[in-house]
Amino acid sequence: MRAFYAARKKRINWTAGFAAVGLLVWLFVVFFVTPYNHSIDRSEAFYVSTTELRSTSARATVLNIDGDKGQVRLEDGARKDSILEVTFYQMEPAPGDTVLIDVMRGGEISSGVVEYWRMPGVILLAVLFVLLVVIVAGRQGLMSVAGLVISICVIAFGLIPTVVNGANAFWACIASAFVIAIISIVVAHGWRYRTFVSLCSILLVLTLAILLALFGGWIGYLTGVYDETSANLLYASGPGIDLRGVLVGGIIIATLGVLDDIITAQTAAVDELHKAQPKLTFKQLFAHGRSVGGEHVASLVNTLALAYIGVSLPVVISMVIHFNPTRSIWALLNTEFISQEIIRTLVSSMALVLAIPIATAIASWAILHKAQIIAILKGRKHKSGGRHAAN
Repeated sequence: MRAFYAARKKRINWTAGFAAVGLLVWLFVVFFVTPYNHSIDRSEAFYVSTTELRSTSARATVLNIDGDKGQVRLEDGARKDSILEVTFYQMEPAPGDTVLIDVMRGGEISSGVVEYWRMPGVILLAVLFVLLVVIVAGRQGLMSVAGLVISICVIAFGLIPTVVNGANAFWACIASAFVIAIISIVVAHGWRYRTFVSLCSILLVLTLAILLALFGGWIGYLTGVYDETSANLLYASGPGIDLRGVLVGGIIIATLGVLDDIITAQTAAVDELHKAQPKLTFKQLFAHGRSVGGEHVASLVNTLALAYIGVSLPVVISMVIHFNPTRSIWALLNTEFISQEIIRTLVSSMALVLAIPIATAIASWAILHKAQIIAILKGRKHKSGGRHAAN
């Protein structure tokens, strides 16, 4: 047991530390985090501002259920611990579950319940995810989580506010994709030569993916309005948000995540092949690397298609149920929602297929010329002669 601990002391300590921090975070969310805005309880002034809070959400614990009706105990606000009679819509809670209830200014409380309080479960799952990554991959896994956090922050605090404030959605998505590629990938994989080579390949293939996405959006006549959510966004924003740009840009960002996987793995495979057989020529290294990459891309294309199908499955089933059976199946496939899913899958898959030969070629050449490239990056100049030679 001591030998086991001594061999894995650092990773065990890291895991124990993150487990403790994760537990504290989860307990804080369970006991202190609430969607309730306490300003709703303040006395109203003699006028009501157009921006003043009119309603908020309060947590409530389900006590008992009778069909779609039941009793809950309020957990937030001035009427905390009150027992309320409510109706549950499109949900089947169990006693002990926590749900959300709308509370209006003035104390009126909605009798309808449509939402669970999900944050404790979401945070617990996130904590378990981080712990699993640290246990399996150690420090490198932790850095990959840091890269993920950076990607989310770029989208949440950079891309979304920029688009909402009226910037061109397509170019905002492109800029965000390049920022994510450069910063998060370096953080996740560390700044080393292998990461530099991978990044060069990613940026090149990402540029090709942008061209493919633009071509796919143009040839498929995509408007960006393909379901209820996008229609509501169009209605709410008017002409302020380019939904076609959001759609095409979203394809680019989705493709980037898979490119990181396949290109970094491909670069690592070529590097390891070179270390195992340093005498391999560029042609031989490229051939072996491409063979490895072919197996990888075959599985990833299938994974990508299934991921898109899985996400959109409820909408597709709904469309099939409401589709007029007297119409042609081509009419169903021609709907914008299904067409954009097909185009999304094809564009991403083409980018992945191109990524294999491009990443393999760049990695093979860069690894074979590693010393010269590092010298150039450091600003050194190799000279055959010079002052000392002349002397």
